[in-house]
Amino acid sequence: TAERIDSKPEEFLRNIRGVHELLAEHGVPFVVLAEATTYDDEVYHTGLSALAEREGLAFFDAYRYFRASPKAPEWFSDVVHLTPEGNRVMAGLVMDTVEKSGVLK
Repeated sequence: TAERIDSKPEEFLRNIRGVHELLAEHGVPFVVLAEATTYDDEVYHTGLSALAEREGLAFFDAYRYFRASPKAPEWFSDVVHLTPEGNRVMAGLVMDTVEKSGVLK
């Protein structure tokens, strides 16, 4: 049986670091996004936030943004998938993060 991804946060973060290193070797910008969910994802959120800060990477905290919004129930079709409206909100916020970070210059 497949193990749950949340049972291996260290492996997840190691993989994210590896992707960042590979992209950096080729001059490809990298933005970290903490996934929006309705369930407790603190281990991953904290790890991604720390990684972005440590590496000086652009970071969009969709996890906190969506959890803090009173409209969040309208933006999710289940615990992790967004509705069309949720996707529109996410797209706008991600674009703002990318533009402000300057990674596309």
